[in-house]
Amino acid sequence: MVDSDEIKSARRDLGRTLAHAAGHTQHGFAGLVQYGRSSVANTETGRQQPDRAFWVRCDMVLQTGGALVKEYDAIVALARQQRRASALRAAARSTPVLPQADRDDGATDRQSDDARVGLSALAFDLTELSSEPPMTRPSPTRFDPGRYRVS
Repeated sequence: MVDSDEIKSARRDLGRTLAHAAGHTQHGFAGLVQYGRSSVANTETGRQQPDRAFWVRCDMVLQTGGALVKEYDAIVALARQQRRASALRAAARSTPVLPQADRDDGATDRQSDDARVGLSALAFDLTELSSEPPMTRPSPTRFDPGRYRVS
């Protein structure tokens, strides 16, 4: 999904805060946050959208008291809200409206609309959950003493 101009602008503005980090070159700052210089440069221009861990490290190095992470979280929340609204609009357009004769006698137009929006939101939530990578733990390495024989 393509981000709105508002989100792109917010990401670019957040990235620009790195460009104004007092006393640091891109190369020097990249070493401090343990990311590549190109990642820092692309984040400054808005071409790259690093994860929350990047902004946590930037907050620590720049001693901003969590301001960068707070702004990152606000951008993520805005993007999620816009995706949800877009999904609800798409679902509302694609969900057929039953003719009055096929509806339950007690159902009103408002109840049907509420149910359709609720189902659309549920479908979106399930889609969003399924797109997240599963949380897995690395399997422990087993030591095989027969593999390492010393003569």
